[in-house]
Amino acid sequence: MRLEVYVDGRWVTDNSRESTGNDSYILPLTRVATPGTHQVRAAIGDVVSEPTTIERYKPITIGHVSQKLIGLGTNVWGNIGDTQSAKVWTEAYFDGKWQVSRVSTAQSNGNLLIPLTYGINSSGVHRYRVGVQYADGSVVRTQSFELRRLARPTIATAGTKEIGKGTNAWGKIDGGAGVKVWTEVLVDGKWKVSRIGQADSYGNYVLPLTYAQDVAGTQKYRVGAQYADGTVARSTEATLTRTNPAYDLDKRCLTGRALCASKTTRKLHWVVDGKVLAVMDARFGKPSSPTREGQFSVGWKSRYHVSSLYGSSMPWAMFFSGGQAVHYSADFAAYGYSRPGSHGCINIRDAKTLDWVYSQVRVGDKVVVHW
Repeated sequence: MRLEVYVDGRWVTDNSRESTGNDSYILPLTRVATPGTHQVRAAIGDVVSEPTTIERYKPITIGHVSQKLIGLGTNVWGNIGDTQSAKVWTEAYFDGKWQVSRVSTAQSNGNLLIPLTYGINSSGVHRYRVGVQYADGSVVRTQSFELRRLARPTIATAGTKEIGKGTNAWGKIDGGAGVKVWTEVLVDGKWKVSRIGQADSYGNYVLPLTYAQDVAGTQKYRVGAQYADGTVARSTEATLTRTNPAYDLDKRCLTGRALCASKTTRKLHWVVDGKVLAVMDARFGKPSSPTREGQFSVGWKSRYHVSSLYGSSMPWAMFFSGGQAVHYSADFAAYGYSRPGSHGCINIRDAKTLDWVYSQVRVGDKVVVHW
C-alpha cells in the first residue's frame, strides 16, 4: 500500500506500508504540507485509485495587544493565508467552553480585523481564539491567546483636612509594580499635574496632596497612571475640603474682607466674612522700625515691587500704611525668625500662598495689625 502525490508532472510515492488485508488504511501525507492544491492517489502494486484533490492553506497569522484598559476598543488582526473571502470569527472562553463572539469576513487579500468585545468592561485576563471557514467548508482555529483588561486607577482621600495639615491620596493601580502615577488637580477649569510617584510591587500608591494646602476650600483631584506600553489611564474624581481650625481673631477681622496680622501668633490670616481662607507665617518690624498697629486698608498693590529706600525686592506687595506693606521676603524664607525683623513691613515666607492671596485682595480691603 502506498500513497502517491503528483509532483512536477509525475506521480511520486509519498508514504507506504505493507498491506494488512484490511479494507481501510491511514497514512500520513508528507509532500502536501506546502500551501496550494495537491493531487493524491492510493496504489497497491499496479492498481491505482482515482486521484483526489487536497487544498493546503497557508497558516493563519494573528496579532493583538497584550493588555488594554477596560472600556477601550481593541482588535485581533492577521491573515487567513488564502486570497478567497472566508468567514472569520472570534471565540471567547467563558463558563468552561468556547463561544462565538464576533463574526466577520476576511478581505480579498486574506486580511482580517475583528473587534475583541467580550469582557471589554471586566478587568482580568480573557482568552480568545480565531476561527476560519474556507470556501470548501473546512474550519480551522488558531491557538488561543490572552488579553488582559486593566481596571482604571482608584483614588481615595481623607475627605476633609484642616488647612496646613499634611494629607495624601491613595489607591491602587492595576498592572503591577513600577507604574508611573501622579495626582492632577482641577485649577481654573483645567487639570494640572501636582505630584508624581510610582506604584509599589502590589500596585498601591500614596501621594501627598499639597496644592493650596494653606487655603480653605474644596479641591478636585484625580490620579493618572502610565503603563509600560505607554497607555495612560485616569481615575474618577475625588475631593478634599480644607477646613478652618478655630482661630482667635481680632473682632475687626470678622466682617468683610481683611488681612488680619497677629503679632502674638506671628500669623497673617486672609479672612472673608469671618471665614479664614489662608494662613501664613509673618515677621514684623524690628524694635527700631516697628510695624504700626491698628486698622488700615490696602492703598495700592505692586506684584514686582522693589523698595525705593533699601533697593530690596518686595514681591506681591500690598501697601497699607505709608511705606509699610505685606510682601514676600526671601530673607524670611531662608532664615525664618533667626534674623531681625523688617523695616516695618509684614514679611511673608510662603510665596505660593501669598501669590494666591495677592490675587484675591482688592484695593480698599481691611488690614488689621494687632497683638
